[in-house]
Amino acid sequence: MYKRKTAILILILILYLRKFAKRLKMNIEEIREYCLQKKGVTEAFPFDEVTLVFKVMGKIFLFMPLDETNPTISAKCDPERVI
Repeated sequence: MYKRKTAILILILILYLRKFAKRLKMNIEEIREYCLQKKGVTEAFPFDEVTLVFKVMGKIFLFMPLDETNPTISAKCDPERVI
């Protein structure tokens, strides 16, 4: 049950972020602020100094390279839930 709730929370965050980012053309700081507002979300640089990673309950759900002119995000989710 715990894994299911985590997966649902991650999926909701990803879908909302994609919709919100497209509509408003969010910048890196706005995406960061939005993610960190959510309960249980932390940020880290586990791979290098330019790839910001967001985790919820210890699970990575979003990658964001900081060295790009136009901000992009890569979202991680369960393959069975991909739309």
